[in-house]
Amino acid sequence: MAYLTFNPPKRPDRGMTTQQNPRLLIAQFGDGYRQRTGDGINTGQKSVTPTWSLLTEAEADMIEAFFDAHKDGTAFDWQPKPGAAVERFALLNGWSRTANSFNNETVTATLTKVFDL
Repeated sequence: MAYLTFNPPKRPDRGMTTQQNPRLLIAQFGDGYRQRTGDGINTGQKSVTPTWSLLTEAEADMIEAFFDAHKDGTAFDWQPKPGAAVERFALLNGWSRTANSFNNETVTATLTKVFDL
């Protein structure tokens, strides 16, 4: 399956939040002893929260249209920052759009890395 590439009209603002949540299997024993191991081969649950500010209405519409087309969890490729590797994300946690003033809008999304084949 070919994945679409997310090419927003502008780079996201600096200060993008990246959150890492490793997936672990933990066995708890009665004496307080625990065993931990990674859950599968892709244990790194990574989420990013990019924000695009100072967008024109047309630019915000472009970003929102792409997100709307992927709101069913369909994965897409995106390069989070210049020089970084292209990663596969899904729009699992939604997005918001704020109209700050005439032709000045902000879009914020939460994207989760996926490990589709």
